[in-house]
Amino acid sequence: MIKQNIESYFKSKRDAYIFILKYTQGITRISLLGITEAHYDDNELANQWYDDIVPYVLPSQGGDVEAYNILNNIYNVMTSIY
Repeated sequence: MIKQNIESYFKSKRDAYIFILKYTQGITRISLLGITEAHYDDNELANQWYDDIVPYVLPSQGGDVEAYNILNNIYNVMTSIY
């Protein structure tokens, strides 16, 4: 889920997610992607978050390889705590 209604600045949700993943970092990225501490404590919440975003960045569905890899890295950090 994109925070702060940034989606309105892009042609599509796909473009917004790709931009956020590739061109933002740290707290800015975390905030824009709606990541909270709960995502690191709740595997089900982390899975839901990932499942909501991954269709937009999957290279096989018109997404972007770099954005997809960044998303997977974030998800792996979230779920590695378990």
